[in-house]
Amino acid sequence: MAQLVSPSLPPCGTFGALLRACRHRAFLSQAQLAARAELSERTVRDLEAGRVRLPRTDTARLLAEALKLSGPEREGWFASARGSLSRERAEPAVASPSGPAQPPRDVPAQLPLNACGFVGRRYELGRLDAILAEVADQPTAGAVIAMSGTAGVGKTTLAVHWAHHVRDRFPDGQLYVNLRGFDPCGSVVASTKAVRGFLNAFGVPRARIPASLDAQAALYRSLLAGRRVLVLLDNAQDADQVRPLLPGSPGCLVVLTSRNKLTSLVAAEGAHPLAVDLLTTAEARELLTRRLGRERVLAEPRAVEEIIARCARLPLALAVVAARAATHRGFTLAVLAAELRDASGRLDALGSDDPGTDVRTAFAGSYPREEPMMGEVSFVVSDVDNGLRERLNDEINAFNVAATGHADGGLLCIAVRENGGDLRAGLYGWTWGGCGYIDLLWVRNDHRGSGLGTRLLAAAEQEIRRRGCDQVVLSTHSFQAPGFYARFGYQECGRTPAYPRGHDQIHLVKRFS
Repeated sequence: MAQLVSPSLPPCGTFGALLRACRHRAFLSQAQLAARAELSERTVRDLEAGRVRLPRTDTARLLAEALKLSGPEREGWFASARGSLSRERAEPAVASPSGPAQPPRDVPAQLPLNACGFVGRRYELGRLDAILAEVADQPTAGAVIAMSGTAGVGKTTLAVHWAHHVRDRFPDGQLYVNLRGFDPCGSVVASTKAVRGFLNAFGVPRARIPASLDAQAALYRSLLAGRRVLVLLDNAQDADQVRPLLPGSPGCLVVLTSRNKLTSLVAAEGAHPLAVDLLTTAEARELLTRRLGRERVLAEPRAVEEIIARCARLPLALAVVAARAATHRGFTLAVLAAELRDASGRLDALGSDDPGTDVRTAFAGSYPREEPMMGEVSFVVSDVDNGLRERLNDEINAFNVAATGHADGGLLCIAVRENGGDLRAGLYGWTWGGCGYIDLLWVRNDHRGSGLGTRLLAAAEQEIRRRGCDQVVLSTHSFQAPGFYARFGYQECGRTPAYPRGHDQIHLVKRFS
């Protein structure tokens, strides 16, 4: 393999590649470097693209001064500018346990298509830029950005859009894999399959790829050492799935998306968390404008506002509605809004033949898959895990938002404990759509008759009213205590007979005046 005159310069085979590598190392854009060197931006661009193979002597000098090269680096720079270096690409060799080192042949560029009509996300884009700048100030460590958000909120679109924006900062390649962590069909991509795909992308022959995941990950990290590579891990299920795909040295950046917050990556690997929220109303309107045209959106403002509300400002839902409007030009937006208004099937109204753009499929993947019964199991009753409660709150609320347009959902948990921490009583439920729901009210046997249940119900009603609800609903059974609730103004609004067999389930409602 050809060697550079100066070992401290980045390993590159052409002057254009060397110029690009030195510019990235200095964290300069083409425009910034051109301004420093008092050259035109076109000169820098043409040299990097290879349209001009070698620079003039004064151009090379101006660039060297702008890049602050000195000593052996400066000598190597001018040797490359004179064409003294071999034109063969000087890539680091890939070590393999089964044979001699082999040079990779390819520079992968795997980023998916950048979405047309991208709108908004100023805060998130600014935060991503700030993290990249922060990493530049800490050249001894790599970086991981963990983007999280509910299904359909636009995590992938945002990640891909930003990755295209900064890809010139990573001249040694851009890797992408959809890990399918929440695929409703259950086809989660194993870490070993993902890392093998990355090794193949760099031209590592299959025969040189070891069998075990640990060995594959080690080879992958060795391959990326000393390079600037952007790695986009989309739709990750958990931290264990992505850890083998994290480079081990500085210069690379990992951007991952997940419906989970992956807090263990933040704690252990120092990942930078970034929560992706719903679009604002203005951003949602701009998305429809980009897809449908300003005239059509301005012609039906009320229908547009209703579509935005019914879609809960979810980008995926809005995109599906916009696609339907674009492909059925005879439909007015009011007709589409009326479809979404149908309380019996709002998710069906957002369905699609393509699972990738089907809102029902997207949310179906958010819920745990059923596992087959395998003999006797035992359960240990404990307090609700904070992480599980947070995820349940996020996922259930997101599903309800997409189905109804009500975005005010939240869990309701009240625990009554003794001084020693033992649980005396507890209540579980939720609020959503202007209504409170009590699913369970329990008082320990040795504390019944103490008034604890009354105080617990009163505390729940107070919290439900504080959240802006005007009624509360619950269910009990004929063998339990329907008379207890009747004393506090609950009225029967329905009944499920013979549930369980021989008894009825009674549905009660209390409306606040």
